[in-house]
Amino acid sequence: DIDLVSVVTPEAHHLAPVLAAVGQGKHIFLEKPIATRVEDAGKIMEAAEKAAVFLMVGHILRFENNYGTVKRKIEEGKLGDIVSIHARRNRPRKLYKIYSREHAIIENSIHDIDICLWYTQARVENVRAFTRNIQGGAHPDINWCFLEFKGGAVACLETHWLIPDVGGINTDDSMQIIGTKGVADLHFILAGLNFWTEEGVEAANVTYDAWFNNQIWGAAKEEVSYIVDCVRKGEAPTMIKPVEALDALKVALACISSAQTGRDVKISG
Repeated sequence: DIDLVSVVTPEAHHLAPVLAAVGQGKHIFLEKPIATRVEDAGKIMEAAEKAAVFLMVGHILRFENNYGTVKRKIEEGKLGDIVSIHARRNRPRKLYKIYSREHAIIENSIHDIDICLWYTQARVENVRAFTRNIQGGAHPDINWCFLEFKGGAVACLETHWLIPDVGGINTDDSMQIIGTKGVADLHFILAGLNFWTEEGVEAANVTYDAWFNNQIWGAAKEEVSYIVDCVRKGEAPTMIKPVEALDALKVALACISSAQTGRDVKISG
């Protein structure tokens, strides 16, 4: 009697549980990224298509009010053609110990990569990335990615794990989208809700997952509700398609390769 399975295993271990669930004819809600290897992503997509089940990858920003509103403005032509994007997604040092199980470009920057692809509706042709490892962990904790899109748009993506823990900032996120007719500017660091306690200061970001009344609210709720409604109605999800999640993964992996080799990496169409 189970219709939908949510896969939230570590990023490198998505394939096996997806194949097991798809083998039982279950629809899949898969946490981002779709996989950490293009080969695994291909197997996941092929299995879901063959079994005729829904597959949605959880790129949560597409369900967040601010990012969604920018998308609507772009579709309405308010910003004109997108020519430049600058995104920041930084986290405190304490989270590095948890999330450095994967490269931060796959863990964090892939959020902004997906949004850039969503906003521009253009593929990335060339990337150049730079990374630094300050804390000496398994993966770099400073990451800068530069993307060149077909059509001429460019993007700069920053993510690091170096915010002091005592600073009370858990999410230092922002994005500026520059078009030929206007600019959209998103800032989440200037939190509207702050707590001053004996443990220190906490700037609360409740746009993604606010908890109260024993329920979760915000983008996480909208994301899960969306795929559940799709399953109930028997309608394939369109907010984020598997091929779009694969495109984001390809760009992230190209950025990692660029940083490791010290040169530009071109992405074939």
